[in-house]
Amino acid sequence: MTTSLDPFPWDTEDLEPATPTPAPTIPAEAPLAIQVTRYQCPHCRTTRSKKTAATAHISRCWKNPAVRTCKTCTHYEPPGDGDQCIPGRACGCNIYPESCNAEADIPEDRPAVHCPKWEPRED
Repeated sequence: MTTSLDPFPWDTEDLEPATPTPAPTIPAEAPLAIQVTRYQCPHCRTTRSKKTAATAHISRCWKNPAVRTCKTCTHYEPPGDGDQCIPGRACGCNIYPESCNAEADIPEDRPAVHCPKWEPRED
């Protein structure tokens, strides 16, 4: 028997449990494999997506001996890295800028190119 205060005026024992509606299945799509061609400089690991851009880079690459830059010259002295000469203490005694032993001027923002004092470095 139900009363007016009963929140469920119907007999809840006669109700069937609700069946959840299954979510629709979406077929999983596999990613597509594509092949991309990149052009890499033979002197450094720089790559370009266009062959013309890679060719232009090679003609000015700092590691290309044909460009005659400081990086490929026997007179080039790389900058000091500031490694510790006393274990456990950074003394800074070997921090120095890059230089040229042939006394050629090296720009501050890039190596010199087509240097008249350039000589090939033996690696």
